[in-house]
Amino acid sequence: MGRPPRRERIRERIMTDHPEQSSGAGAPTEGRFADEVAFVTGAGSGIGRATAIAFAEAGASVAAVDRDEDAAHTTVDQIEALGGTAKAIACDVTSSEQIKNAVDRTADRFGRLDYAFNNAGVELRPRPIADISEDDWDRVININLRGVFLSMKHEIPLMLIRAAARSSTRHLGPASRASLAAPPTVLRSSGSSASPSAPLSTTPPRVSGSTPSARA
Repeated sequence: MGRPPRRERIRERIMTDHPEQSSGAGAPTEGRFADEVAFVTGAGSGIGRATAIAFAEAGASVAAVDRDEDAAHTTVDQIEALGGTAKAIACDVTSSEQIKNAVDRTADRFGRLDYAFNNAGVELRPRPIADISEDDWDRVININLRGVFLSMKHEIPLMLIRAAARSSTRHLGPASRASLAAPPTVLRSSGSSASPSAPLSTTPPRVSGSTPSARA
């Protein structure tokens, strides 16, 4: 038997603690993430959309963030069709101002932030290093690395507001299929201090990723 579709794999991972939610029937008002708020970048397609929907099916309110506003609205429409709650936010993750605005809009709409899935990223087609243009390299670095850094920079202060009510931190880092990509990260607010190497936690985050093929 082959592997289940990507969306089903993501839903299974998010709903592990609540198998009763797996049918997808009815409004997702209860579940592992009931009454919590998730911020998902790259939510307009692929892994980001599947994760946003899975969060909603597990009870979370979702900020669906994507550079393509129409795509983000499509994700929100799918969530709302399932009875969930979500807000579409247009955002370029390479812009500190836009990320801050997206996080602030999430707080304005939902009152807080509990989780962040920093999934936005682009692929660099594997090819000899000498054939990679500087513009292509800069684009990948700006979106896949700078974008994750800026997202965490603005998410963490809001999550720390909730820290007193939390007792644990959670990091999930599904492997990216991009040739060069910072792995998506799920953060959960906690009472721990933050540091660049292990945001909101004293233990290393679970991360994975790949690097582009190179031939000399």
